Amino acid sequence: MTINFIQDIETPHNNCLIRHLKLHGSEELRLWYAEDIKSSKSSDTYPETQHIYGKKINFRFLLRCIMRSDEKFFIVGWANINTILLHIIFFIIRRPFNHWTDLGVNTFEKLTLHKRILRRCAYYILKKSNCIIFCVSNATISYLKSLSFNENKLIHLPIYIDTYDLYTSIPYDKKSTLEKYSIDINSFVITAGSRLDYLKGFDLFLNAFEKYDSQLIKKCTIIIVGSGPEYDKLKNFADNLDCKIIFTDWLQIDDFKSIIYSSNLFVQPSRYETFGSASLAMSLGTPVIGTVSSGSSADRITDGYNGYLYEYNDLSRLINKIQFLHNNRNILNKLSICAFNSSQSWPLERGRKTITNNII
Repeated sequence: MTINFIQDIETPHNNCLIRHLKLHGSEELRLWYAEDIKSSKSSDTYPETQHIYGKKINFRFLLRCIMRSDEKFFIVGWANINTILLHIIFFIIRRPFNHWTDLGVNTFEKLTLHKRILRRCAYYILKKSNCIIFCVSNATISYLKSLSFNENKLIHLPIYIDTYDLYTSIPYDKKSTLEKYSIDINSFVITAGSRLDYLKGFDLFLNAFEKYDSQLIKKCTIIIVGSGPEYDKLKNFADNLDCKIIFTDWLQIDDFKSIIYSSNLFVQPSRYETFGSASLAMSLGTPVIGTVSSGSSADRITDGYNGYLYEYNDLSRLINKIQFLHNNRNILNKLSICAFNSSQSWPLERGRKTITNNII
């Protein structure tokens, strides 16, 4: 069986699953991207096997997909004209295909009439097509059910991560990582990382300290990984706080993992998030405090067992939990062990089997 894995851009999250499919699956995997990823430093997806369909209409690519009726098609998103047309063509000719999505209820998103019409068309095509819809989170499944999608075509396929042996195989060194950023080894380190925009809630995260406990932040070192439209605003606000806050910009995935592993806590403060990095942090033994509106936090965290959940605007609870864990390291250590143990139930092999057992 040949699976055509089609995505506009590569992502480190998907790279893990692709690599596992290539190494441990019996299927032939053909990778398609909108642009060449050979020069990407984060690429670990065997770029020598990639195929490019470009950012303009590629009739040769579309015709090839139509003619290969004996092959499977696994499409991630549809932000490119070619993937949009591919969905429409498969819908018209009733060709089976598979779609991986992170759709959800985003109450903060303001859509123009044009975008609302396009989204309705997209939902109609997915609803009426002969396809399996792999959903990143349970929130996505619930959202599509609310739109009257047939639940039999909805499969939960979260973003899986590499799992480790906590004591022998995690290839990161806490001391050297903290030294790289001039952080004392005994510091209480809190990391948060994502695109720095309004939905990710970093403004709420930093404001929480000033509003509820200006002394607590002096006891912590905060690392914010990422970049985005709110970078300058957040940096200016942080500069006026009496504490150590480090902005790293985007990092290669191993550097990001190293920082998370070296931290005491990972915070996911999103107003809205389709998945996020909570599962990645937990796989590294770092407890997460995350919002219930973050897909992976809501799916992966059992409140009080392997982390804590809070409503995105309940900042007093966020600060109370940080303060509690800062003062109770024995509880923090228990959460760390439970977070890691929980992550062992999400191995990449489980993701591979989910795909191969359900793909059409």
